[in-house]
Amino acid sequence: MSTPAERMKDGDRTVPGDPATPKQRDPLDTLLDDFQKRLAADENLIKSFNKELESKSLPPRQDTEQERQAIAARMRNNLERAIESSSELRADIVNKISEGRIEKFDLSPISDTNAGTYSPSQKTLSVHPVWAYSAEGQSVAFYKLVGTIGHEKEHSQDREGSQVRFAKYIRERGDVLSSPDREHDYTGVAQSRLAEIKPSETKAQFGFYNAIALTLDKNMRTPNAVAEKMPARERNDFFEPAPAGSKDAWKLRPGLSLDPSGNGLLPVSETNQRTLETSFYERRQYNYSDVLVSYQNKSGADVIKQILQVERDAGNKSEVLIDLKRLGLDREQLAPLLNQIKPPGVFYDTSDNGRVKIETDKLMPKPAIAPSKPGTAAGEAMPKDAPDSKSGAGSDLLRQANSRLAPLWHGLGIEETRDRDNLSAAVADRATRGGLKTIDLVVASTDGKSVIPIEGKDPTMPWVNRVAVGIAEGRERPFEQSLASIESHQQSLATTQSPQQQDAGQPGMSRGARTL
Repeated sequence: MSTPAERMKDGDRTVPGDPATPKQRDPLDTLLDDFQKRLAADENLIKSFNKELESKSLPPRQDTEQERQAIAARMRNNLERAIESSSELRADIVNKISEGRIEKFDLSPISDTNAGTYSPSQKTLSVHPVWAYSAEGQSVAFYKLVGTIGHEKEHSQDREGSQVRFAKYIRERGDVLSSPDREHDYTGVAQSRLAEIKPSETKAQFGFYNAIALTLDKNMRTPNAVAEKMPARERNDFFEPAPAGSKDAWKLRPGLSLDPSGNGLLPVSETNQRTLETSFYERRQYNYSDVLVSYQNKSGADVIKQILQVERDAGNKSEVLIDLKRLGLDREQLAPLLNQIKPPGVFYDTSDNGRVKIETDKLMPKPAIAPSKPGTAAGEAMPKDAPDSKSGAGSDLLRQANSRLAPLWHGLGIEETRDRDNLSAAVADRATRGGLKTIDLVVASTDGKSVIPIEGKDPTMPWVNRVAVGIAEGRERPFEQSLASIESHQQSLATTQSPQQQDAGQPGMSRGARTL
C-alpha cells in the first residue's frame, strides 16, 4: 500500500507508484481535510496543550498561526497513517463513512482519560490530542492510535443499538426522577445501564486487538508479534508473560483463542467475550489519585454522576438510593472518581440492606499523620526526605511498588513472599535513584525480563519518568540491601542539597526530553 504522501497531489488521491496520475478522492480524504482545517483554525488548540505541559513542568508552545498549522498538519498525517496502517482498517473506516456512521473526526478534550470516543448522536470519532500528536513513526503511541481507531470503529458499527439502549436508560431514569416519593432508588436503572455497557465496551476492545494485528502480514500475526506492538496497558487485556524457557515472551491469556481460519485475528466468540470481560473490563488498571480502578467502576462512576446531576437539576427534592454491591461496584475504586464531582453530591449506599450516607467529596482517605519521633512534636509529620526505612519518600515508593506489582505477581510467576518483597524493594530503590517522585504504574517489559516503574498515569505519555529493573536480579537482591541503598541515597540528598532544592526535587536522568 502507498503512503499518504504518495497519494496526495494537488488535493487528489493518486494511483500508488504514479503520483502524476490523479484518482478520484474518497470520503476519507474529505473528512481528514475538514479535521485539519478545523484544528488549524482552533485558537484553543495550543492553549489546551500548554495547560497540560504546564502541569508537567514542561515548556509551553508558541501560540501562533504557524504553530497551529504545523500541529494540525501533524495530527492529520498521524491520524491518516493510523487509519491506513492496513488496507482492511482503511476500507472499514471508508465503509463507515459511506454508511453515515462516521461524519466527522475530532479531538477529545485533553483532560479526558480515554484514548478515544465515539458519539452516536453526532456521528463523530474523536481521538485524544496526545495520541494524535505523538503517533509518529512506528512508536507505541502510533499503535495506541491504531488500536483506538479499531475500538471506536466497532462502536460506530453499533450506532443504532447504542442509541436505542441510551434512550431506554434516559426513559427509565426519568421514571424514577418523576416519582413523588421521598426516596429515589436508582439501583435497577443503574444495573440495567451497566449491564449494557459491559458487553458493548468489551466487544469493541476486540477491534483494538485486530486493528493492531492487521498491521502485520497474515503469516506473521502470532500472539507474541501482536503483543510486542501492543501498548503496555492494553497488552495486559489480552496477554500474559509466557513460561520461563519459552521462545516467545508473551502468550494469549487462558480462555482467549484466535480465529480457527488462521487469519491471526481475535474473533468475538462467547468464550473470548467472557474472558475479555474479566481481563479488560473488570481488571483494575486505571490510576486515579493512587487508586487502581477498573473499567467497570469507571462506568459505574459515570452513571452515578449522571444520576446525581439530574437530581440536582430537579432541586434535590428526594434522597438517592444506590446498592453498590448489587451493581458490582467498589467504594474504594469509586472514591477518586466521585471526588471529582463539582459541586459534591450525596447518595445512600443500600448494600446488604444497609443505609450508608455517601458524600462524594469525603470518600478519599485523609493522609495519615506520621508518628512522632525525637525532634518533632507529637503528630507532626516527618520531613519527606527523612532517611528512615519507615517514613519519607523512600517508604512511600516502597508502598507504591508493593501495590503496583501486586496485579503482576501471578503472571510473572513470582509466588514466594520473600521474592516479592525483594523485587518490590529493588523497584523502590531504583525509582528513588532514578528521580521518580511517585510510582503510579508498573508494567512488564516486552521481553518479560524486566519490570518498569513509571511516574505518570500512562506509560506511553511523552512526559513520563520511568526506569527498568531486571526481574531475576531484583528478586535475588536482599530486601535489606535495597532499604539500605534507599536510606544512603536519601542521606546523600539531605547533605548535598539546600532545603529549597530538596523541596523542588530533582528530575531523574530517565525522564525523556520529548515534549508535545
